[in-house]
Amino acid sequence: MTQTTDNAQAETLADQLDVIRADIARLAAMIADRASEKAGDARQTAHSVSEEARTRADAYRAEAGRQASHAYETGQEAVRKNPVLAVGIALGAGVLLGRSVLRRF
Repeated sequence: MTQTTDNAQAETLADQLDVIRADIARLAAMIADRASEKAGDARQTAHSVSEEARTRADAYRAEAGRQASHAYETGQEAVRKNPVLAVGIALGAGVLLGRSVLRRF
């Protein structure tokens, strides 16, 4: 009778281990699914942030281009209004640059 009881207990333990294994497998699958969802969410967030950054960079680049064009046009207008002054400023800048270069050699 002890042998039969031992076999029954061993069988019960084996059945319980099978249930535990199945539970662990289900939990692992649930964790994998959740991790996959989170990874997808993170990927979507990263994509959204990169798109927003690209849009802002394009806007900044366009604004910088407008400002550069405005500065160029303003400079051209100033030279047209005062050509002698513009030549004098260019000559003075050239002299200063030439002196600084010659002193280094």
